[in-house]
Amino acid sequence: MLRRFLFVLFIFFLSTLPALPQPETAMIDYSLEVSFDIKASKITGVATIPVKKGWEISLDTGRLNIIDVSVGQRKLGISRHRETLRILSSQDGTVEIRYEGTFSGVDHPGGTSSVIGSQGIFLTGTWYPKPDRMCIYHLKARLPDGYEAISEAETIEKSKKDGHTDIAFDFHHPLDAINFIASDRYQIVKDHFNGIEIFAYLFPEDVDLTRTCIDPRNH
Repeated sequence: MLRRFLFVLFIFFLSTLPALPQPETAMIDYSLEVSFDIKASKITGVATIPVKKGWEISLDTGRLNIIDVSVGQRKLGISRHRETLRILSSQDGTVEIRYEGTFSGVDHPGGTSSVIGSQGIFLTGTWYPKPDRMCIYHLKARLPDGYEAISEAETIEKSKKDGHTDIAFDFHHPLDAINFIASDRYQIVKDHFNGIEIFAYLFPEDVDLTRTCIDPRNH
């Protein structure tokens, strides 16, 4: 059964990054677009990563099925060892990784219990090809109408069309990884504190807990 989660956004104070990072540790600007077949517990995604010539990136792919990897119109040879995908770029460009995965809620080695199902979506760990370094993440998720979703974000934009909802999450600070949770039962409660917007995503039976959970005076 999908667990209940409450998310509160925090302000992070980050130190200045080195001006000229080496290729091995360069920050990645990572864009990810995903869609779901909820009945089949399936995710389909496209990850795009701008790269410089000579960059080598390792990505943890877990049990994901990597469909193809390309730069522009050119398919790249894939070097994959167990659950790791290695990409060595021979030119400047944008790497595109197409993948799919199934998450039925069965525990995986390491304790990961991501799930896509009728009770909701809970994705953590390796639900997308995860780079071996910190990234600036841009996530866009397509969901059936009626679903609300949450991920790490400073800004969230939502649009509806043709029976589905697109939700875009942007967080302009480096992160090790991102997570994603969605449900067609969430109610969103919004509050303010010192000019900061605070959002809580709650099931209807938990709405009475709103003030206890998000009122800063209670902490």
